[in-house]
Amino acid sequence: MDTVGYNNTSWLGIAGWIHGDNLHTIERLTRNGNTITYDVTAEDPDYFLKPWVLPTRTLRLNPNPGAILDESLPCSERDQAHLVTHEHH
Repeated sequence: MDTVGYNNTSWLGIAGWIHGDNLHTIERLTRNGNTITYDVTAEDPDYFLKPWVLPTRTLRLNPNPGAILDESLPCSERDQAHLVTHEHH
């Protein structure tokens, strides 16, 4: 997937690297049997000196057709004092 048209209200990675409106990402999903690999490369000439590359992620599909995926409980915010708002960031 080749994506452009971002705005600057998001960030990349767990560390929160900022980017601008010229961000361009390329995502690749590759399936080989029950294994999926996911690669992402991001380029933004206004912010990055070189492309930002997410380390490859490998996912293994459950081969059991009868498997049940338990869903997480609904999110319940209990840390109101630390929420990011327009006034507090």
